Amino acid sequence: MSTFVEGMKSICVSEGIIHHRDTGVYNLLASSLSGTHIRGDAYIMYGLRGRMLYNQLRPEFVKNYKVPLSSDACSGFGQRNHSTHNEEILQATISLKTRHIPKFAQELENVYIDSVGTLINKLHNYGINIRYLGLLRGMVKNQRLKSFILLEMVTRCLKNFIKRKIRAIQSTQR
Repeated sequence: MSTFVEGMKSICVSEGIIHHRDTGVYNLLASSLSGTHIRGDAYIMYGLRGRMLYNQLRPEFVKNYKVPLSSDACSGFGQRNHSTHNEEILQATISLKTRHIPKFAQELENVYIDSVGTLINKLHNYGINIRYLGLLRGMVKNQRLKSFILLEMVTRCLKNFIKRKIRAIQSTQR
């Protein structure tokens, strides 16, 4: 168990990460999800069951991380040393967000980005998922780069919105 949100303890489970204060009355829902006793208010960071299957760390990051990470962590698959493996994944995620992405943001300030493809390739080569574009944008100081990242974020949101609308229209026409 570790602290990911200040003042709260965190447990990695297959449904995501449960944050809780561990004070107050017994929390039946959080306890049943985590398989351990949790007291007081709790919330699940990732939300949906099975989401860990596509919310994974990039292989470039995992390959260069200081300790080997279990692919069964934060899932129902790994039973042996699961708490240790879950903690390692949690620490890797914290490291990614608090050390790795800020370092990349600083390095990005000194590089000319001429296309979306260049930005995405650099992001992936550094081991950072596209879903962290918003976090990256908040750390970048260069206004041109901020605008470029925002444009990419909006474009991706619109693309997904249009795909959903097309699927909805196609499913009603069947």
